[in-house]
Amino acid sequence: MVAQQIYVEGEVTISETREVAIPKLRALHDTAAWARGRAAHQLRTILRQSDIFLTAWDGDELVGCARVLTDYAVRALICDVIVDPAYQGQGIGRMLVEAIETHPALRDVETLCLFTTQKHDFYAHLGWEDYAGDGMVLRRWDAISRRQENFAG
Repeated sequence: MVAQQIYVEGEVTISETREVAIPKLRALHDTAAWARGRAAHQLRTILRQSDIFLTAWDGDELVGCARVLTDYAVRALICDVIVDPAYQGQGIGRMLVEAIETHPALRDVETLCLFTTQKHDFYAHLGWEDYAGDGMVLRRWDAISRRQENFAG
């Protein structure tokens, strides 16, 4: 695996590689009920078209992934955060979310958004707020302040 490592904790590395074997990605997606059954062509499109795609690796083993769609200015939507059940509870989901929150390309994004039906407590613990329906948001007050200062100046 040749990729830029952006976050390392213990044995797990978070990377921006898109060089992921489709069978490995499918196996990981099949561990999440809401992502199960995605076809190979869908997974290839996800790899190609997501604005940000992060992977979590334990050596050569794909143990997690996350992806983001964004305009790089106002909104970013986290579409998937998936962690292999055998690795859940080890902080990998937190690592993926923190890698998104601190990603340099998202520095000026004012609001991160996501939808979840079962993980509200997980995201709330990371500082996210409930939003209508199954939504959650993380407002980036520093980015909002920079915009307002630029407008006033």
